[in-house]
Formats: sequence, C-alpha cells, structure tokens
Amino acid sequence: MDLPTRNATPPKPTAAAASRWRRTAATAAATAALATALAACNPEVLECRSGEPVAGALSTQPGPVFCNIDGEGADTAVSGPNTWVDDFDHGLSFADFSGTDYVTFDAVGDVAQSTHWRHADHWMVDLSPDASDVVGDTGATGGAMLRPNQSFAFENGKLVVETTFAAGLPAYTSDNGGTAWGEIDITTAPLPTGRRTGALYGYDLFPHHYTLGCRLQPDSATICSLMDNSDGVGATRLWEMSFFQQVGQQTFGGGDFVGDGSVFTYCDEGEGDLACRSTFRLELTRTSLAIFIDNQLYFEQRDIPPLPDELVEGELYVYASSMMSRHSAHTIRFHWDRLAVNPPG
Repeated sequence: MDLPTRNATPPKPTAAAASRWRRTAATAAATAALATALAACNPEVLECRSGEPVAGALSTQPGPVFCNIDGEGADTAVSGPNTWVDDFDHGLSFADFSGTDYVTFDAVGDVAQSTHWRHADHWMVDLSPDASDVVGDTGATGGAMLRPNQSFAFENGKLVVETTFAAGLPAYTSDNGGTAWGEIDITTAPLPTGRRTGALYGYDLFPHHYTLGCRLQPDSATICSLMDNSDGVGATRLWEMSFFQQVGQQTFGGGDFVGDGSVFTYCDEGEGDLACRSTFRLELTRTSLAIFIDNQLYFEQRDIPPLPDELVEGELYVYASSMMSRHSAHTIRFHWDRLAVNPPG
C-alpha cells in the first residue's frame, strides 16, 4: 500500500459527507461556541522551565519551550470535502498553530501545562505533568490534544486516519513505572467534555459521546478501546482489544511478542526521534479495525461487534492526543508529523 501524495485528486465524496463538511465549516455559531470553550480548555503557561532536561529530546535539542514559541506561519494542511492531508513541511522554527485550521486543547486531565508547536518540519507537544516544586510521583494523568477544525465521516464504509509519531522512544517509560504515549482518538465530540470514572487515556475525556481510541505505546503493544455515550460514570467501556484481548473472530498481531515486532521501530538510548518515527494508518469499518505501520500490517481484528450508527453514520472528530500517566519527568516532548484523514489514493 503506497501512501498518497499531497497533490493527488481526492475521491468524490458522497452527498451526505459533503453536506456534513459544508455544514461544519460554515456554522459561525458553532465556531463562536467552540472559541468560548477553548478559552477554558487552554490555560495560560504557568512556568517557563528553561534549562531543564526534556524526556523525549536529546541534550543538543531545545529545552522546554513553554516561553519560547514566538513564531507563526502558514497552514500546510490540504483539506476538502471529507478529507485532510498535512505533511507539516512548513520550514518554521519555534512556531505556534495560530493561523492554521487546527484546534488545540492543552493541559487536559490533571497535568500542569502543555503547548503545541511547529519546528524542524514536524510538530511537537511539550508537557509538564506537575509544577516544578513538586517532588515525587503525584499520580498526574492527562495530556494535550490536537484536531483538524473539520468533521469527517466514513467514506464508502471506511474511515482512514494516518499519523506519523515517534512511539518507540525509551524516555517515554520512566523509572517509576510511569509512561507517555500517543493516541488516535475518533469521537462525535468537538471538544473534551469531562472525565469518565477512573480516566487514564485520551478517549476517556469524551463522556456522553461514542469514542474509539487506539494507544500507540512505547512497548509496541497497540491497545484500542470503544467507549459508550453515557455520562461516564461506572463501566463505560464497550470493549478493549489488543494482542491478548480478542474482540473479533479473526485477529492478527499487535505487539512484538507475537512475531511482528520488526514492523514497530524502537529508538535506542541516545538516538533522536527521527530514528523511530513511523507512520501509523488506522483503517476502520463497521466490523473491523486494522493498523498498518509504514505500509505493513501490524494489528487487525475482523468480525468485531458492529460499531454504533453514531460513529459509522455520524459526524466525527479526529484527535492526535499526547498523553501520560505518572511519568516522573518534569517535561515530556512528543514528536508528531503527518496527519491525514480519508487521504486520497
């Protein structure tokens, strides 16, 4: 499977998908409401933390950038009815996301602060779990989220999401057993709506909305969960699948312990994120889920219980989520690049 080029002609959308896209793009009232909500979801940076080490960055790379993002630049995304492609070839340094058609959500959950930024032809998130005067593990859990400012829909029975992420950085696993990871989250919610009981993951932050999320973990174990549309109190997970959790009647892969580890790329200690950036492609139908890494099938379950109509037939929002739980580092850096939804080809 070849990844599409940015200049390829997008497929002709269904009438329903085109109508959904136009309605979302043109609704001024919804945009105003979202802006109001974002003001509450994106708190001000609390501390610069300059000079501190960063988990996920080499010593030769910039330190925490919470007070250093002063650049801006053009949007590099190419969008259309029910499609989005962005390779982040922006040529910018220390730039924020102002002037782009992205929506960011910082310091979601109970982390202290985070910021999204563009640099070196990719994009990153710097995240501080706790304030600098906090010592030891406080159990902080949460992260930051980014999504295109557009809704999407299944096209010809399938939804496709691609993102490039450096999942295999050893610094994402801390000595105290804490961890950091990326997620692809697909939901009917245009913004985080709260926290489900016992929330740990990005997909736990959308109560009242059906949400499907897949965790791109540093140990290579891919875990995907489907959450219901309840208020988030009590048992709200409909299923969870992984190499050891079978939801479908047919399963393949999902971790290097089952013979497909050569597909997942790890960074060694001292290596930069480029050494383990991989493109993850999620293909979702009503009754199947598959993940490819750099065009090779890595994880698949078929004949799963049918996804709810709200997901298969509704307006969906796609998030790239940078998450952590109990990580001991004062600042963690997440490295992302390509983001595409229903790309042509």
